[in-house]
Amino acid sequence: MEFTLFYVVIALIVAQLLKFTPIGTYFSGHALILTSLVLIVGLLKGIKNPSFSIAFVFSILYLYDRVYIHEYIEFGHTLQEIFIGVLFGAILTLILYSFFGGFKRKTGKR
Repeated sequence: MEFTLFYVVIALIVAQLLKFTPIGTYFSGHALILTSLVLIVGLLKGIKNPSFSIAFVFSILYLYDRVYIHEYIEFGHTLQEIFIGVLFGAILTLILYSFFGGFKRKTGKR
């Protein structure tokens, strides 16, 4: 299943489910999804692909904006919430990618 949207949708579902847990208010779902998207594009297309560059730059600008908004109008995310969202997004994406055999396909092993 090398379809990028599949992994991002799974990450989005997990992020939404985590919102109902006690840790759900401690991270940015936006950061989780953007990290998942950037990481999957990088894993599937390679970091030299223009799609990766576009996704990376877009995510950095968006997350910076979320923190900037929080500083001035108290609506957005703190740096801690962004960091935890990025961390959850990376871990979740790598687990899902590994679970669906992504690393085996990359190395040619079956």
